[in-house]
Formats: sequence, structure tokens, C-alpha cells
Amino acid sequence: MLKSLTNVVVSFGMGRIKAGVLVTMSLLSFGSKADTPFYMGDELDNCFAILAGKNITADGSVLLAHNEDDSGEQMVNIYLTQPEQGIAQYFWCELPKQTNSDSFFNKYGVAVASDYCPSIEDRRDYTDGGTVYLVRKTVAERARTAREGVKVAGEVVERLGYNDTGRTYLIADADEAWMISVMRGRHWVAQRIPDDKVVAIPNNYVIDKINLADTVNFMACDSLIEYAVERGWYDPAKDGDFSFKRVYGREDRYRADHNVLRHRSALQTLTGNEFSTDPDTYPFSFDPKHKVTVEDMIEALSSHKSETDTCHVGLICSDCTVYSTIFQLRKPTAEMSPEVANVMWLCIGHPCTEPYIPWYLGMTEAPENFGRYKSYKTAQEQHFKDTKDFRKNYPDGYYWKVVDRFDVLNKDWSNLSPAAKDSKNKLQKQILDNQEVFENSLVGVKGQKLADILNNYASDWYGKIK
Repeated sequence: MLKSLTNVVVSFGMGRIKAGVLVTMSLLSFGSKADTPFYMGDELDNCFAILAGKNITADGSVLLAHNEDDSGEQMVNIYLTQPEQGIAQYFWCELPKQTNSDSFFNKYGVAVASDYCPSIEDRRDYTDGGTVYLVRKTVAERARTAREGVKVAGEVVERLGYNDTGRTYLIADADEAWMISVMRGRHWVAQRIPDDKVVAIPNNYVIDKINLADTVNFMACDSLIEYAVERGWYDPAKDGDFSFKRVYGREDRYRADHNVLRHRSALQTLTGNEFSTDPDTYPFSFDPKHKVTVEDMIEALSSHKSETDTCHVGLICSDCTVYSTIFQLRKPTAEMSPEVANVMWLCIGHPCTEPYIPWYLGMTEAPENFGRYKSYKTAQEQHFKDTKDFRKNYPDGYYWKVVDRFDVLNKDWSNLSPAAKDSKNKLQKQILDNQEVFENSLVGVKGQKLADILNNYASDWYGKIK
């Protein structure tokens, strides 16, 4: 049985209490033997992203891969909005109450996610209190291309002021991938990912040298460099070429273990080469060991701790990963419609033990019990209101099956996790191996028939998860 995607909800993070400390499921998952998480503070929010240009992927797609990490009790909702005047229809991966954790995927095949990247900016320059949440939402509503999405995000930042320390937004379509780094206030810079390269983004700025005369590959607010000079952060005569990450980024975050080691993990996984723990040696973009596939992205994002690993913060699937997405963005052809060419591979929970299921852009419905509200409008109204006791208030959500699986694994991680990973890997291989055959079967299929097939395809794979 299926229900409208306006009902789709996936719920995360059932809290538990130990030793008088509230510790959520997402923090305790996968092998933590202590009553509290391995690490505390900003390191709990370790989102991570990888972008690959269209000429370096095996199928000619642009790939945007992202792990969303958040501490505390979380709940992920997935809605499909309805078209409105001047607003594009889009998939909305929502975490209630969060201002900076949602991902979007609109009808034009534009995807947006983000990583927390704090800046050194301390001035508060806002209009009407500024904004954080509207940046990504406006991109989803208005952007027909990734390049346009960057301009939309920059316009929102300049018009209202960014009311948080800093962030890097990842925006991609089937032609281009971009990152736009914003700072508190009204300053921002964006760089296009080279078509023949891969870029990894931890929780620190990675944009380095910029060339604002090259409007094909860079964009920025008008006063980016002049403002840095005014504040005394950059002296052209003394410092040489302007480096955005060095001028606007926080040095402690740039060299923090949880950023350096995760960045290194992605570099080593995708290149097959060894890298040191000196972030100064990490390139902005790099050549992978072979043309990149969705499977490669899954491998990188699934990297998780083991019982013998003393530096688990260096691994990308962290104790607080709540969901993961890989946007596979391909140009439509005569044989492949836009509804099939654009795919959001969604992993509910931790990628190391949960599979990625393909959600095609042409879907209109989702499996039963993914629902919290019947209307995305209600979800929008309640985003910052209905934010507590998720499992108690919405006990029928599909995701509690995932939470319960996590609970079992946590009781004896070293003995139980190998079988769980093996089961996940076998199912994942089936899904990936079946993609080409499935998509070939859709040639010439249109309209509601196509939507029904895509809806049932995702539902069937969820039914195979054990």
C-alpha cells in the first residue's frame, strides 16, 4: 500500500538516559561502550560532503554525496511539495526545528545540502534579524540550474544577512556542481567544481585561491577581499595571494582532528593514495583512482569506526549521522526522461549498516508508514513548533524499525556488526546491479504509469531490508 509523498516521514534519534545524562540513539550507535559519546561539543555535528564533476564519473553524472550529522533527538521527514505560482516543486528532507540540516531536490534536478563551516566573522549585520533557513529553501523554490542556485543563495545572504557563524552549501545539477561558502553577515564566495575533479568538504572552508575575473568558475559578493583588508585579516603586501579559507576560516577548525582525519579518509578512499595529517597538503580538488560511481560514494560515506579504531572521528559515518544522500544527476536523453535521469539515493540512518535506496525524481508516492503529516504545508507551519517526543507522538513511523536494529547492534557491536554490514552490502549490490536493467525497462514509459513503477520500486526495496 502506498501513500502520497506529502505524507512521507522518516524519524530519527530516540533518546535514552544513562547515568543521568540524556544520550540519543544517534550518539550511542555502533560500538560506543561508554555512557556518554566519544566526543562532545561542535564535533558532534560532523556533516560531510563529496562532489564529483560530470567528466570524472563513470556514467557522466554529477554526483553530490552528503552525510547529515546532528546531535540530540532528531526526526527526518521527506515531503514532496506541490507546484505553486513562482515556486518549483521539490523533495524536502526535513529535520524539525533545525535551521541548517534540510536537503532539497527540485523538479529541475537541482539538489542542495550543506556543511557547517564556522568563520571568524564577529559582526552582526542583518535585516529583520537575518536568516539561515531561507537560504536553501529559496534555492529549492527558485533555481532551475545549480549556477542560478548559487546566485539565489548569494542574493538571500546579501539581502537579509546570514545569522550564523558560517556554512558551505553544496548545489548541483546534471551539468555543474558548486559550493558557496557564507559567513555571518552579508559576505559569500562560490567556486565551481571542475568537471574532471572530485572535491571533499568537511566542517571547514576548503575554497582557497580565487579568481573573481573568472566568472565561469567563481562568484562572490562585491566586497569580499576589501572587507578582509578593512578588518585587518588580510594584507596583500604581506600575505600574498588571497586565500579564502585562510582569511575567513577558523584555524582551530581547519586543523581539528575530526575535520582533518575525515578529509584524509575521503582522499585516501577515492584516490587510493596515502595522505598525511597535515591539511596544508590537501588539494582543493583531486583525481580519483578511477572514474567515480555511486558505489564509490557509498564506500566513502560508509566509513565508520571499528572496535580497534582509536580515531573514529576521522571516519565519515559518525556516531551522529542521521541520514545520507547521494544525488545522481544525469542529463536526460531520448531514452531516459528527466524523471528517471535524476535520482536521490537515500540512506536512512547510518550508511555503514543501512542501504541506499533510489528515489527517482518521477516518484509521487512512498512506502506506507513514512508519514507524520498529511500535508507539507502543515510540516512547514510546524517545522519550528512540533519538535519533541517524536517516537511517543508518532509511534508508527517506519524509522523506528531502523532505531530498533541499531539498539540490537549496540548491545554487542563487535560480534553483531560484521553480519549486519555483510547483509547491507549484499542488498546494496543487488540494488546497484539492478539499476541499469530497471532503467532500460522504463524507456518510453510516461505519466502515471511511470510514477507508479517508480513508487513501487522504492517500496519493494524497503521491504527487502532485514
